[in-house]
Amino acid sequence: MAPLAPAATAPPFISHDLPAVRALTEEPAPFDGGRRVRRGPVDEVLPAAWSGAPGSSAPGSSTPTG
Repeated sequence: MAPLAPAATAPPFISHDLPAVRALTEEPAPFDGGRRVRRGPVDEVLPAAWSGAPGSSAPGSSTPTG
């Protein structure tokens, strides 16, 4: 039986959870309004400040402040 997809492909992972995206992908491709706005290595696309570490917050984060 032939493989279903070439070895270099992967299914899309869609998430708003930026720490999970950082942990699960090497090359994220964020979208805005249905269009890809950037693509590249995770450290360039998602700044370290969005790592999910205590005290960090991603845009749109629901982490309470104060």
